[in-house]
Amino acid sequence: MKVIVKDKNYTKNILLDVINKLNEIEGQLDDAYYSLPEYNTNAIIKYQNILHNEVEKIKNSDIAEELALP
Repeated sequence: MKVIVKDKNYTKNILLDVINKLNEIEGQLDDAYYSLPEYNTNAIIKYQNILHNEVEKIKNSDIAEELALP
């Protein structure tokens, strides 16, 4: 899907903000994972792994490539 915008810098900044927020969320998920008690982690670990994979998909998407993100 191609989006036509007049101000590409504005769009780039918005997308960079989204990627940064996703990185922040990923860090919070990691923090939550390590603070959980061991006896109740299986379901939460599975959910955390799903979210982590979704963040990676977004980071590796065409948008990230177009913005030349690290």
